[in-house]
Order: sequence, then structure tokens, then C-alpha cells
Amino acid sequence: MFESQIVGVSEALGNLTERGAVDPVVKATLMLSDSGFVSVSEAVAYGKLKGLFGGGSSEDQTETSTENVPPRGTSTEPSESTSSSSSSSATPTPSSNETDAQPEKKKVVSKEDTVKLKVVTTFPVIPPMTVDEKKEARSRLRAIDQEEAAKTRKDEARNTLEGYLYRLRDLLDEENRDTPFKKCSKVSERKEITEKLEESFTWLHEHGDVAATSQLLDKRISLERVLALERPIVHRYKEIEAFPQALNNSQMWNWSTRLFLTEARQNLTAELEADLPSKWTKEDLDSLEKTLREHETWLSTWVEKQKSVQPNEDPVIETAEMKARAKVLETALMKLYKRKVPKARKPKATSSAAPEPTAQAEEKVDEMSDEPPVEDVTSETPPLGQEEVQEPLAVPKHDEL
Repeated sequence: MFESQIVGVSEALGNLTERGAVDPVVKATLMLSDSGFVSVSEAVAYGKLKGLFGGGSSEDQTETSTENVPPRGTSTEPSESTSSSSSSSATPTPSSNETDAQPEKKKVVSKEDTVKLKVVTTFPVIPPMTVDEKKEARSRLRAIDQEEAAKTRKDEARNTLEGYLYRLRDLLDEENRDTPFKKCSKVSERKEITEKLEESFTWLHEHGDVAATSQLLDKRISLERVLALERPIVHRYKEIEAFPQALNNSQMWNWSTRLFLTEARQNLTAELEADLPSKWTKEDLDSLEKTLREHETWLSTWVEKQKSVQPNEDPVIETAEMKARAKVLETALMKLYKRKVPKARKPKATSSAAPEPTAQAEEKVDEMSDEPPVEDVTSETPPLGQEEVQEPLAVPKHDEL
């Protein structure tokens, strides 16, 4: 919201009236900014002036001169009084040629037709900010943000350093004697860590408030480098925690591989006897069994060595190595387990033509063709009184072809 007051309107209108302006008016220019604020940029008093010597306008003069032109063939003497009266006025009478050309020209508004007015703007509420004020405000905001960000980084660096020191102090607390940290660490290691810890606490109490962020970060990094004794202790503890699961995983793959080999060898024997295709060959199973024996031997040897290691000593077998060796056995087993049965090959088609007769068979056929044909002999009816009946002749048998 704003209020604008245009000052000097009466004086400007009076000035234009004295100059001969006709119906002077006030014009105000409004401007809408990108932010949505409306303002009055300028205001002027404007009016059309009359002739240069106070007469009518140029259009009136043109009409008057046109009416006073006499018709053709009449004398111009009677118009002498009119011309004399017009000569007494301030504006001279233009010629006919000039009068005809004058309406074609457009009047150009001179700068004297406007009078600039003063605009006074007041804001009953908080006024909008100017461009310079906005730039200055943004600069102040950026400076505040940078200052707050720097303060936040410093607080985070100090809190991180304090948290690290307090954590180590709790691990070395004498009241907590049965903590894993003390079980996995040696007396000499805990003593050296305690000395560095006290030195760091002293520096933090003396210089922590005035130290810069970079100094706090450097102190934390240097402390972690000096306290490298903490890492072996943490590593021992993690290995003790992860060892049972890694051992169980290795033994599980040993048992699974042994069971697979037993069943696979039985299936292979049965398939060979039945002349069926098999997934595996004897060489495949022998290679897997070799890998299994190597893994079992290595695992049993190093597990026995690990049993004699104390909690505050470095382990002789790493869980990472146990997982890697078990993975090798797992890969070899799954490679054979996922193999598909090969398809049986179809027998090739053979010709079913009859065998050609041999030379001996041809000679035998020729002999049989030379023999006379055999006639059937039947006994005639014997005369009355004869009781003997002749037996029919036996038909000679021939070898079948």
C-alpha cells in the first residue's frame, strides 16, 4: 500500500492557460515492478497551445482564409475592408497556395506544452526495498549464513574429537575389567593409549575454544595415527566374534561336497551299467574330491593352531581367508551340481536289403532244378480176396532253401 501526491497542479495548469493552452490535463505514469509493486514514476500537466500570437488555432485560421476567398471574375476591391481589418490583427493572412498546403501538415507538439510535476509518495506501512537496499540485504544474509556454517563445522569437529576421546576413556576404565577391549589388549598397549589420551584432553581444555576448525580436524587425524594400537585390538575382537560362523560355513561345504560325491559315484556306476548318459565323468568327480581333501586338510591344520592362541594375541588364521577357501570349494561343487544331463544320441539308420545269395546256394538250386518232378502215387483197389494193402511210397524230402 502507498499514497502518491502530485504537487503543483494548480500552478502548472495556470501557467499553461496563460500560454494559451486549451483544456489542460494532468497525466500520471504508473509502473508495475517484477515484485508486484505499483508506483507512480512521473506526472506532467499537458495542454494544446493556441497560435503563436494568441489567435485561434491553425485550423480556424485555415477555415477563415478559405471563406474569404472571392469567386472567380469578381473584383477584389470590396474585400479591401476585410483585408484591412484582418491586417490589424496579430496574425497575417496567408496566401491561397499556402492555405491549401497548410492542412496537409501535422502539428508537432512542442516541449513547452508540458510542465513536469512533482510526485511525493508516502507508505503508511513498511515501504518496499530499493535495488541497493536489496543488494545490501542479500550481502548481509550471505555473511550470516557463512558465519553460521563455519560455526557449525567447528562444533562438529570439536564434538567428533571429544566423542573419540571419551570412547577411548570408557574402554580403558579400570572399573570395567571384563570388557572385550581389555581381554583383547595387552598391558603395554593400554598404557601407551592412556598417555596419549591424557595429552589430548589437556590440549582440548586449553585450546579447544579458540582453536580453528582445521586445527581440530588435524588433531583428530594425528591422534588416530598415533593411536594405531587400537586397530589391532579391535581386529582381534572382530576375529574372535566372526570365527565360529566362518568355521561352521567351511565345515558345511565339506559335508555337502562329501555327500554329493557319494551319491554321484553311485549314479555314475548305475548309468554306465545301463548304458545311459551321465552328468559327470569319473575325472570330474576325482577333481572335486581332490579339492575337497585339500580344503579339509588345510582347515583342520589351522584350526588346531588357532586353539592355542590367546585372546590378546593376533590370530593365526583369518576369517577372510577361511571364507575365500570355502568359496573355491563351493564354486567347484555347484559347477557339477548344476550341470544338465546330456541328450542321448540316436542310432544311425541302416539299409534293410536282403543279402545276396552265395555261390554254394546257387549250385544247390541248380541241382534241385535238374531232378524229375515227383508224382503222387496212390494204391489201386486190390482185387477181392487180397488183404494186403500196399503202403504209399515215401516222398523224398529236399532241403529247404
